[in-house]
Amino acid sequence: MLEAMAMGVPVIATSVGGNTELIKHRETGLLIKPENVDSLVKSIDELMNNPSLAKRLALKAREHVVNLYNWDKVIMEYIKLYEGTTH
Repeated sequence: MLEAMAMGVPVIATSVGGNTELIKHRETGLLIKPENVDSLVKSIDELMNNPSLAKRLALKAREHVVNLYNWDKVIMEYIKLYEGTTH
């Protein structure tokens, strides 16, 4: 999911686990309930028929991932981890 977002691809994900931390519904992607095929079909149809929404979600998702997971931040988190200052 991170790779798709970083590449500017609109994402549809189930609202479970870490997905809800990464995806903000209708801002950085679409969240659907698990095992809800109708919701998945509806979401795919919405993105296919609304290219401006798909583009907006994709651009916002890419921006979110780039800001959250850029190398400088990742390196700083590793330094904190190794120094024992993560709290």
